[in-house]
Amino acid sequence: MGGSMSSSRSRLRRPGVGAHLVALLAVVLVASPTTGRTPDGTVDLAVPRSAHTATLRPDGSVLVVGGSDGVAALASVERIDLEAKTTEIIGALDQARSGHTATALTDGRVLIAGGTPDGAALASTELLDPATGTSQPTGDLTWPRTEHAAVLLEDGRVLLVGGVADGKPVARAELFDPTAGATTPAARSKAVHRDATATVLPNGKVLVTGTATKKKAPAAELYDPATDKWSALDKAPKATGHVATRLPDGRVLLTGGSMKKAQLFDPAKGRFAGAPALAAQRTDHTATPLLSGGVLIVGGTQVQDEVSTLELFDADADTFETIGEAMIPRTGHTTTALPDGRALVVGGTWAGLPLGEVLVYDPDTRELEPLGDAATSAEPSPRARSKADVLTDLGPPDAFLILYPERAEDATAEPVSLETWTWYDSGLELTFEGDALVAEEGVEAIDDVIATPYDPDSFEAWMSLDEVLAAAGVEDRYGGPMDGAETKELWFAEQLAWGLDDGELRYIEGIALGAGEDEG
Repeated sequence: MGGSMSSSRSRLRRPGVGAHLVALLAVVLVASPTTGRTPDGTVDLAVPRSAHTATLRPDGSVLVVGGSDGVAALASVERIDLEAKTTEIIGALDQARSGHTATALTDGRVLIAGGTPDGAALASTELLDPATGTSQPTGDLTWPRTEHAAVLLEDGRVLLVGGVADGKPVARAELFDPTAGATTPAARSKAVHRDATATVLPNGKVLVTGTATKKKAPAAELYDPATDKWSALDKAPKATGHVATRLPDGRVLLTGGSMKKAQLFDPAKGRFAGAPALAAQRTDHTATPLLSGGVLIVGGTQVQDEVSTLELFDADADTFETIGEAMIPRTGHTTTALPDGRALVVGGTWAGLPLGEVLVYDPDTRELEPLGDAATSAEPSPRARSKADVLTDLGPPDAFLILYPERAEDATAEPVSLETWTWYDSGLELTFEGDALVAEEGVEAIDDVIATPYDPDSFEAWMSLDEVLAAAGVEDRYGGPMDGAETKELWFAEQLAWGLDDGELRYIEGIALGAGEDEG
């Protein structure tokens, strides 16, 4: 029979801490101090960082500014050249900072505003010249702030709203005028918003969301730059730690944070409507609109752990779909939509350590790969193949099995999904989740997933050990010690092997012959 019954699983499903740490050390330790070129040909940041900004330039490059290396705030400015596949430090800010904003102005310069070098919010702003990497201080903010929102208005000014200073939400918004090089206070809003977001709507107004500090104050408002007036929105979701993303049709998608479900704001109707929940609840993630019209959800935190799964919001169907998983979970990263439809994920932090990864999301393959020659190979990735493609190319598999998590109640196993399965064909091992190929032969094994044979006509969820054996046609079986422990047994029968620990089922592995295979 083709294919061996190995225990390797997809590292894209749930990589263990060891796998994360190995990958993290590779990211942190091997990059050049001035450029991000690594020995294996991939490209990392010259300086690992989180809480930075990433700004797309007209030439297609991306400027990465400031942030934190886990010890102190950074002043360095890096340019990522997607075409040349390089990163390089090109300059430095006048003031090191993280938690700032970077807004591309109409004249090509970038406004760097606020942030913090050491926990105290900054009032200083700078104008960065992307061509030279030089940055010059300009007029101070009226109110110091960090972790705020800043958006470019249709008239070329920049609206800065929200943020914190001295541990409290900043109450007032302000406007930066590039011509004058100074800021002026905006009209007083009707509420002070925690974790404020700001999104420019098709009509030029700005949607500001975030739970109000006062009970009866609105959780969302509209700001009109033409009149310098605010208007409250009724029945707005109370949200903190969320992200707001404008969709191609002008609606605004709110995801994550304190909200159990996503929300959609329709500017034509002036009201919010409920949307499905994310598959993985998260806060402080990125939600980036793609050229295809979808929204890519990356990283964030869940309780105290960083999230590794990637999700895609379909703006036509208003649905979320889990499409894969990053090798290293992260928060404090940036995700930038690129003109060719791809997206660039940069840096972040995991387990308190800064990341130097520069990753490219390809909407055609739905893969997140390191920037480098391998990420942009002219050869089509085998991971792009669906089950239908494999059936067409290879015919029925020699063997296949379904993946289950451990469960030891009454010798039963609870399935993750009857559509998550591993396919063996002539030594080729492929793991599918739904119809997406998520792993290939040789991926790293993990400890908390077990397997049981799967035949769509015979096997169902919640099958007991005896039911699995009966469905596999097993009549006789014998056992022996497992790992040298008296309380553990490893049993074999026909094409099946399973392990018992103190009488509790710990794993099952099996093979189901494919169509046209002989049992000899």
